[in-house]
Amino acid sequence: MIKKYSRLIITGCLFLLIFPLPFTRYGWFCDNLSANIFYRLNKKNTAAAKNIVLVAIDDRSLQKINQKWPFLRSLYAQALNILDEEKAKVVGIDLILAGESGSGDDDIKLAETLKRFYGKVILAYRIDNIDGVSAPAYPSEKFKSNAVNGFINAPADNDNVVRRLYADIQLRNFADFSFAVKLAAQFYDSSPAEGENHIALADKKLPVDKNRAMDILYLVKPADIAAISFTDLLSRNFPKNTFEGKIVLMAATSEIIHDIMLTPLGRTPGVFVHINGIVDILEDKFVKPLPDYLTFIIFAVALFAAGTAMVNFSFLESAWFGLVGITASLLGLHVLLKFAGWSFPVDKLIALLALYLIAGNILLYFSFRAYLDKIKNKMFTDPLTNLANVRYFCERVNFAAKAIPRREKYLIAVTIKGSGALLEEAAFSQIKDFWQSVSQTLFAYAKHGQTREKT
Repeated sequence: MIKKYSRLIITGCLFLLIFPLPFTRYGWFCDNLSANIFYRLNKKNTAAAKNIVLVAIDDRSLQKINQKWPFLRSLYAQALNILDEEKAKVVGIDLILAGESGSGDDDIKLAETLKRFYGKVILAYRIDNIDGVSAPAYPSEKFKSNAVNGFINAPADNDNVVRRLYADIQLRNFADFSFAVKLAAQFYDSSPAEGENHIALADKKLPVDKNRAMDILYLVKPADIAAISFTDLLSRNFPKNTFEGKIVLMAATSEIIHDIMLTPLGRTPGVFVHINGIVDILEDKFVKPLPDYLTFIIFAVALFAAGTAMVNFSFLESAWFGLVGITASLLGLHVLLKFAGWSFPVDKLIALLALYLIAGNILLYFSFRAYLDKIKNKMFTDPLTNLANVRYFCERVNFAAKAIPRREKYLIAVTIKGSGALLEEAAFSQIKDFWQSVSQTLFAYAKHGQTREKT
């Protein structure tokens, strides 16, 4: 038994090294599917989304405002004055206001507005990598000194999907918290503090991994957030009390501005990655990595189930039903554990199990074919009729079948009366058509434990 399964495991490892991409992509697809299932199950329970309003620089704003992109900074000053009048508690500007604009007066207007804003304004900036050295690319100094600043970098996985958000960053000569953490902190009138494997914020603890990133649950989609077009804000075309006491984010959502990210819920403007990070914090819903020993137990059980499927089903059945059943089970477990605040790398586990099932079944199939070829090569024929000895063939097939880890094996023997005369008198084309008809009949009608006759 060990010898049988060792070959399956070795073959699976070889396939992983040679053909990893299809299985990896399947794992990513399953991870995204899990995120969508969790979103739909949790959608009605996300109350924190009501505390967030998006001011969107959308296609309509680009058409209505008689300016080329990027807009003059005096427009942002005008927008902030309106939000100040409407008593917005925190405003996050997810735009990079680096360097000087073409108009010095515009920069002065925005700087003065930031200084006197009643609530708090958080400006976005990037962490750039220049010649292998990471350094902050802050907004212009006159803006930076009159506002709170938070970095907006978000790590993408190998499939370019953003599933995590940096909570803070710790470089050699620099440390800071992210845009989303700063916005949530200002909303709570609190200051975040770094922990060994978490961020302390108000009465919450945000779990972070070794890269100081937190998993995003993606509790909201763009349709779940109240949004006001930037041009409607400037023209004061919005309901009363829309912004009072809220977190307001000002960001570009138009496709032509190219601030689009891939998420498990699909393509969205980049600001929704940060919005989901904020919602996770406000909802106090986080996921931590499952301990390694529990992840190993899950994988071992799934691996045993995959091996059982290969033993008890046919080649195609075990590859198909085993893959679907195990995938569905792991996805269900992944979603349930998310509700409990835990997560495991479901994409990697499913990719490995899919590889194991398919590679193992391919090995079993070709092993069986090799046994049949071996029988064929060793079979002796009757010198008078030049036909193979049937008894030897049956004994060898029975012996070979015992080496295949299947619960049930089938051997179909066909005896055709009058075939001798046919072989002697008929033309080759007629014999070929005859055998093709026999094969089709067997595939169409033959069943285990039954006998059917056809003339």
